[in-house]
Amino acid sequence: EWCLFVIISDDAECCNQYCCQQAHVCSFDLGPQVCSIIMSRPRRLSGMQRSVLSLYRSCLRAAYAKPVAAQPEFHNYIRNKFKEGAQLKRTDVVQIEYLLRQGKKQLKLLESPSVKKMHMS
Repeated sequence: EWCLFVIISDDAECCNQYCCQQAHVCSFDLGPQVCSIIMSRPRRLSGMQRSVLSLYRSCLRAAYAKPVAAQPEFHNYIRNKFKEGAQLKRTDVVQIEYLLRQGKKQLKLLESPSVKKMHMS
């Protein structure tokens, strides 16, 4: 399987740097606005990585269901919690599984209609 990415930018140097870092194939012959097409193999995720990503998406969906004024606090909380977990090594499976269970419990609380605001301390 292959993924196709199109970078649209006025800054050819920026796109060129992106191509050099990310691409296997680059083409700059489509004009000034569409300056590169990149073909790359999709990265395969482990089952645990898919579970973490699924939990993150579910949390964000739950945050979008909250009042618009409160959504930034929910998003910041979710982002910070997942960034903390991202510091773990991939081999620390027990800790990752624990955080997944804890995250699922917090998601249930977050999905509750009675939760309308969040304050981080």
